Amino acid sequence: FIADSYNHKIKRLDLTNHQITTIAGSGKSGYKDGEQAEFAEPGGLAAGTAKLYVADTNNNRVERFDPLSPFGNGCLAPGAWPPPLDVAPVLRIKLPRSSGVLARRALALSVSCERGCKVLLSGTLSPAGRRGSVALVATARSLPRAKAGHVRLRLGAKGLRRLQRALGRRRAMTARVRIVAAGPTGRRTTTTRTYAVTR
Repeated sequence: FIADSYNHKIKRLDLTNHQITTIAGSGKSGYKDGEQAEFAEPGGLAAGTAKLYVADTNNNRVERFDPLSPFGNGCLAPGAWPPPLDVAPVLRIKLPRSSGVLARRALALSVSCERGCKVLLSGTLSPAGRRGSVALVATARSLPRAKAGHVRLRLGAKGLRRLQRALGRRRAMTARVRIVAAGPTGRRTTTTRTYAVTR
């Protein structure tokens, strides 16, 4: 594939019969809104196994093509280039306050994802050093890139009464939290945290 910048075209060289054919561009510089496969000095291209990406320099856009088709399938959306990295999400999890869990009827966490992701949190609360745990209400949300989101795992009314009976006058509890994070490409990270908290 050849970016023929000054002729405003994309060409393909067939190495079998040594022919060069134009696959996109009419030779006129510029384009109208919504128009595809017209260029103003295409400056470079990248070919993959399924798609061809063209840097349309003077139109300030990237155009994507199926190399087997003579027609482009349009400009990429502003957030679509470069494509997301196919890596598992990197999480940062903090417990801002370890006290007052029963008073707030929730365990509040601060969670951030390095490249943005969707998270599903679930967990349990149990009296410290004793058997018997109460499930917290699972919650899911999307997190923007590198910004911390506050996530609350609520404690239901029945669970609150069970914990109050099990604790008696004691204050110490153990919170166990499981976080499943899915990145833009579907890769997942599963993390478990244990915290010492008080009522």
